[in-house]
Amino acid sequence: MRNTRWFQAVLVAAGVSASVAHAGTVTVDRIFADGIYVREIGMRPPKAPETLYYPFASDGGGTTEDMSGNGYVGTVSGCVWTNSGPHGGSVFFDGVNDYIDVGAAPDFPAWGAYTVSVWFLHNGGGDFGEYDQCGHKIIDKTTWYHDWCIYLWPPNGGVGLRMYENGFGYLIDETVNYKDGVWHHVAVTRDGTDGQLWLDGVLKASCGTMFPVYSSSDVCVGNSFSGDSLQQKCWSGMLDEVRIFDRALSSNEVVRLYTEGALLATNAAPDAVVVSTNLTVMGGLAVTGQVSFAGGVRYVLPLGDLSSGIYTNAP
Repeated sequence: MRNTRWFQAVLVAAGVSASVAHAGTVTVDRIFADGIYVREIGMRPPKAPETLYYPFASDGGGTTEDMSGNGYVGTVSGCVWTNSGPHGGSVFFDGVNDYIDVGAAPDFPAWGAYTVSVWFLHNGGGDFGEYDQCGHKIIDKTTWYHDWCIYLWPPNGGVGLRMYENGFGYLIDETVNYKDGVWHHVAVTRDGTDGQLWLDGVLKASCGTMFPVYSSSDVCVGNSFSGDSLQQKCWSGMLDEVRIFDRALSSNEVVRLYTEGALLATNAAPDAVVVSTNLTVMGGLAVTGQVSFAGGVRYVLPLGDLSSGIYTNAP
């Protein structure tokens, strides 16, 4: 069994010496790992890359880089980069007229399958107006009578998806007031007529009546380019990790996106990884079982091969 500078294992195995190589199973009671930081632990990425990905990892000035490699560079107006956020950077919107212009493509509201994922923090400010469509926009692709937006719903601070194409469609979570100054994660998926709304890793709403929306307007992050001025309501707070996929992510993948950001936000540098209960170690120290991190974050699927010094995990 190989040692590395990353971990020290306490072995509990009747009749088995840790200094002698044995085939089969070794039971590990506890693992103490020093100097393992969150970014080294990492998460398994979704099994296909994003169509668009704005991580806001650094200040791009007047543009924001698309890390998907597809060239959807955003044009920044008014909003400013900050060095705080679930992943170390985010963009602040003043609630007045800030936005990021993505361009008319990708035209995801018209696709038969997609996922849109964003981290958001609303600071309670800004002008909401008096109608539901006036809610602050997280991401929007709307023109007259062709509406698609993820937004904060004014009556009670709920968050969800609103669509219009010869009729309205909604996926809304009204159970929480998200105007709370705290980071949250939202994901909307479409797979044909099936739609899901996820907030903080929990499925909050679903439907079997999803439909395409055909909008010629540019994709707008943090605002709307609709000709209807009632729709033009700027986000008030911060946005981070804007991702668009050309497929519906599985429930496990959505939860991974949330858990990755939650871990980074609350456990920037845990002191140690403590493995409690009996775990099974196989081969080159591939660990399965329940793992507890400092701060109370828990994972219950395999950690992977700790002997390599590259740490992976899945919620």
